[in-house]
Amino acid sequence: MQTFLKISFYKTLRRRVAEHSNFLAKKYACFGKRLFLKTVPAFTLVELMVVLGIFAVITSVVVYRYRDFNNNIILTNTAYEIGLLVRQAQVYGLSVRGSGASDAFNQGYGVFINKSDNSFVLCADTDGTILGSEKNGDRICNINSGADTKIDSLQMPAQYTIAGLQTKKSGFDEEDVENLSIVFVRPNPNAYIVGGGQNLSANYIEARIIVASPSGNQKTVVITHTGQISVE
Repeated sequence: MQTFLKISFYKTLRRRVAEHSNFLAKKYACFGKRLFLKTVPAFTLVELMVVLGIFAVITSVVVYRYRDFNNNIILTNTAYEIGLLVRQAQVYGLSVRGSGASDAFNQGYGVFINKSDNSFVLCADTDGTILGSEKNGDRICNINSGADTKIDSLQMPAQYTIAGLQTKKSGFDEEDVENLSIVFVRPNPNAYIVGGGQNLSANYIEARIIVASPSGNQKTVVITHTGQISVE
């Protein structure tokens, strides 16, 4: 009888332990499942690499476009500064600004542009040659000759260059020149245009100053013989 009771007790205990173990297993299995589901929403390694790649491409495009935009802004500002320098010469030529030791008021004023050193010089045409009625100067500003008087200058920004200087006669194509002179003499606002090795008697009707940025973009300052100045 005692042996039967012991066997029955052990069977009951074993069943209870098994039931309790199954209960705990199911309970913690559900808990682990919930815990696992909470950690699922995340980036995989492939997704992270794709996002970083897209970010790198967008950043490189923005940086490149910013540099190009900045170059265009500097190029445009430089072209307008050149136009303003020519306009300043025109104003001096038509106004009563004096020049020289005698403070003479009958000289012309102009701009001398040299392609080789990317320079622009505002000067007074004071070389003493008489052309016409009491009009001193030869209608050509040339600082290299040492005869005309330098008033102001403009230098191109670093890595920006004068890509070309051109003059044009009526009915002809543009001619490339290495230097250019544009002079204004009272009382007319007309421009006297002549390039290196050219003669005023050819009656050039247009001058073109082409400036370029490091990226190759270009702007053109156009001066006509009627005194009009524009930027293209």
